[in-house]
Amino acid sequence: MERYCEKHPDFEYVLGTNNIDNRFFYTNKGKKVGHAIGRDAYLDILRATKISFYTTPGLDLAKTETNFFNQVTPRFLELISGGCLVMAHYPKNADTDYYEMDSFCKDIDSYEEFEKQLDILRDIKAIPIKKYSEYLSKHITSQRINLFLKLLEQNLIKI
Repeated sequence: MERYCEKHPDFEYVLGTNNIDNRFFYTNKGKKVGHAIGRDAYLDILRATKISFYTTPGLDLAKTETNFFNQVTPRFLELISGGCLVMAHYPKNADTDYYEMDSFCKDIDSYEEFEKQLDILRDIKAIPIKKYSEYLSKHITSQRINLFLKLLEQNLIKI
């Protein structure tokens, strides 16, 4: 990101402090842009975001508790439901395939690809609302419950 900012000094991004329960948000230029106490405030910040970055947890060296398992987390769905364009780094696996991540964002594994994709997303004027809505309709809780019940039935498990 710092390399990108050196090449594109007009680019301003926002970072949050680490305290998830009382998070402050600042730009890379030092401007305070928000304060989020609780989940609703966090979701408001997402809705105000144009582009967000996402990595599956097994690729993040700070999250060793995942044992390098790269599952898609609820945060990905939060970003989509917040209307964010997503830049991501993830492996191709059954989970990322299931969540169709490549239909929203390419896996970015080099600085050159990062710069190219960020330039493209910065030029987008509006999110594809219909695409986002159709995608999220497949992942709502009621759909998941139906899938769960179907799997139980297929495996002759009675509840």
